[in-house]
Amino acid sequence: MISRYFPEHKLPENVIATTDAKVAMLGADYCFHAVPVQFSSSFLEGIADYVDPSLPFISLRKGLHIYQLLKL
Repeated sequence: MISRYFPEHKLPENVIATTDAKVAMLGADYCFHAVPVQFSSSFLEGIADYVDPSLPFISLRKGLHIYQLLKL
């Protein structure tokens, strides 16, 4: 994906890009959570079985949930 949109940039060898949450969680040291606010709850519920409870999450979200008007 990155080569499609940013062909001049290369990911470091220790970083992989994937759209598969299960693959992304295997052996992860951190999770950078960059999912739109309105999809965060369903996304997190969907990956719960793949996440080590001690895995640190770093949230990159901002704004309001467009239906519930909740701030994050």
